[in-house]
Amino acid sequence: MDEPVQAVGASGDRGNPACLESDGRAARCWCFASLTLQGIYSSPFQLVLTVLTMSVGAMALALTLFVGRGATERVWQDVEQMMGQWVIAYCDAGLDPQWLGGRPRPDFTESELRELKNYLPEAKWVCPIYMSALPVVYGRRKVVLPVDGITDEVAEEPLFRPLRGPGFSASARAGMAWECMVTETASREFGIDIDHQPLLLVGGQPYHVVGVVPDPPRIDTRFQGRVVVPYRSARILWIPVGTVGHILVAWRRVQDMDRIAARLRKGLDEIRGPNTYYLSSSQFSIEKSKDLVANFMLLGAAESFFCILVASIGVLNVMLTSVTRRAHEFSIRLAMGASRRQILGSVMLESILIGLSGAFLGVAVAVAVAPHLTRLLAARLPEASLLAPCYCSSGFLYPLWVCCVCGLAAGVLPALRAGQVDVLATLRTEG
Repeated sequence: MDEPVQAVGASGDRGNPACLESDGRAARCWCFASLTLQGIYSSPFQLVLTVLTMSVGAMALALTLFVGRGATERVWQDVEQMMGQWVIAYCDAGLDPQWLGGRPRPDFTESELRELKNYLPEAKWVCPIYMSALPVVYGRRKVVLPVDGITDEVAEEPLFRPLRGPGFSASARAGMAWECMVTETASREFGIDIDHQPLLLVGGQPYHVVGVVPDPPRIDTRFQGRVVVPYRSARILWIPVGTVGHILVAWRRVQDMDRIAARLRKGLDEIRGPNTYYLSSSQFSIEKSKDLVANFMLLGAAESFFCILVASIGVLNVMLTSVTRRAHEFSIRLAMGASRRQILGSVMLESILIGLSGAFLGVAVAVAVAPHLTRLLAARLPEASLLAPCYCSSGFLYPLWVCCVCGLAAGVLPALRAGQVDVLATLRTEG
């Protein structure tokens, strides 16, 4: 009688159950991986088309997230840099709703300013501001420039901090000295040497130039030449008694912008009446920029999901074709001891790998294409100057996740069909 042969493990140990178990796991994994890879390459032409379609969708989604995130950051940077952490309420007489005539007092009054401060306790500050256009004379040059009269709170904002020169003195802030600052554009146009504190005639009043402030960003170059004076001196010279000029309302965080602006409208409607004011600030340019970014992201997401949906249908078609072609192979494996769960798992894994292949390819192309795409859009569309790529984690992870889920969903039906194959009937037919 023949003696039983002892199994030899990979390390040469005879009869070691651990070695047998280890070799068995490795064999099962190898068979599972080979089964999956054979299925992936069973329809190469369809596979390539499907992966390319999936990669286009993943690329569109990654580009949308990269560029949209970069544009969003640019919008918030503009909020922080430009004359835009506040909203300015301009007085407008409007028509009397009863008599349809002009209202007798169009300007904001001191009492209205006090009421508005009480109405907006959550605002960073509510303060008056003077804004007008006055003749400015320097030497033989005379032009009409915008003149801003700012309070002490506004003077601390980056837009009004002097780049050169000492800035307003305490006496000027109190209205006891006539000092002004000019923007960089106005300084160049007049050829002002700030070291000598030259005199400017602003609205007929001589002012010492004590500083140069930055140009307001993202406004027409015609309005970048400006003169800035303390609010108290503007009130003494140009604001009618009992009025305050315009009203400026600032918020503490950029996230509060919409809420503060809405509260301001409601407060002015109650205090002053509808159609007696209008709001003008970078809030509206920021809203326009936000709408542009939102529309870009919506369009990009719609295009990407459409491509991924088409690719998912392609994955479903590829997997159904593969399962049909490999029915005999599945039957043989089942007959040799493979479980239906293993067959089902291999088909599902094939589908997921196809989705992930397209996702990795699409994300890689998006990383390479994003800078060139944004430059092309900015050159063709002035409104697209905000679009700039920012390689965020969501731009890498979301396409992978979406393509993985779509691949998984597309593989469910083929996997169920593969798991329900009739072994005897298939082997009899194919044999």
